[in-house]
Amino acid sequence: MLAKTDVGFKSVLTVLQSTSREYTSAVTLSTQVQNVSDTITKYNVVVEVSGRKEEKVYTFNSETKKVDLFASVVVPAVIQPVLLVENVVNNVKTVISNNIEKLSITYPETATVFAVLKKENPTVTIDTIIVTPQSNSSSVTIVSPSPSGKEFVVNTYVYSE
Repeated sequence: MLAKTDVGFKSVLTVLQSTSREYTSAVTLSTQVQNVSDTITKYNVVVEVSGRKEEKVYTFNSETKKVDLFASVVVPAVIQPVLLVENVVNNVKTVISNNIEKLSITYPETATVFAVLKKENPTVTIDTIIVTPQSNSSSVTIVSPSPSGKEFVVNTYVYSE
């Protein structure tokens, strides 16, 4: 919408997309606009291009219609720390994690249960996995955010070989 109403931003996008072929398919994620003076406007544009995010800072001179690239930085990916906690209460071991790959190394049944859950709901994401291993079976509970993001969905499965 901003590109339709703001001549400076439209010029910034034109310059960005003409930089190289990969930027023709760049997706604009966010834009901050700041009037530096009566004629100079600064645009902080975050784009996703070829699987990475970049922040580019441009200035636009409304008198000369000139766009200048002021700065360009690759935005680092957000790294979610892996949580893995083991508790033993009343001789019953419980393992809690937020990473299915890490947990399935020790408890391969979690990957099997997650595959079943993915068939039921292909867009499911994991918040927490709780495994209670027994001698011949395991209880696997997967906690995931609801589609609205306002509550959590809890799915519990009993896995036995």
